[in-house]
Amino acid sequence: MKKHHVALVVLALAVTAFAGVAQAHVERHIALGVVVEGDETYSYAYGQIDLSPSLAAGLAYYSTGAFELSLFHGVERGFYGELELPTGGGNPVIEVGVWANTHLSPSANVVGWLGAQTALSGDEGVWVRANAEAEIALSGPFALFVGADTTIFKKNNTSSIWAGVGYHF
Repeated sequence: MKKHHVALVVLALAVTAFAGVAQAHVERHIALGVVVEGDETYSYAYGQIDLSPSLAAGLAYYSTGAFELSLFHGVERGFYGELELPTGGGNPVIEVGVWANTHLSPSANVVGWLGAQTALSGDEGVWVRANAEAEIALSGPFALFVGADTTIFKKNNTSSIWAGVGYHF
C-alpha cells in the first residue's frame, strides 16, 4: 500500500473525528469515475438517495461486474452498512462501521468511514477497511470526488484510489 493512500485516509479520519456542529443532510447524487487498485484500473457508477432526513441508500456498479449496496444513518456522522457482491460468484462481503463528514470550506468537504468486514462465508475472518473521500464543488450541481481506501488485518491487504465527477439533484 502506498504511503499517500494511508496519509489521505488518516487525515480524513482525523478531520472527521473532530468535526464541528452538524449541518443539514443532502446527499442525493450520481457519480461516474475511475478506480485504480494495484495494477488494475476500472470504472464505476454510483448513486445515492435520501430515504429520510437521516438515512441514505447507495448503489455502486463497477465495470468488473461487482455491485455494492450501502445504507448510511446519521446527519454528518453515524453508522453504516455495506454489502459487496463480487464478480464471478465470489463470496459476498458485509461491512458495518462508523462514518463522519466535515466541511472544509463552502465548496469542499471530506467524509471518512471505517468498518469491520467479513465474507458471508465466514472463511476469511474479520478485517478492517478505512476509506476517505473529498468532494469539491465545481459549477452548479457538479462536483469532483477523489478518494482512497485500504484494508488492514486481512491476509492480503488491498488499497485503491478513485476519482469521479458527480451531479447533485
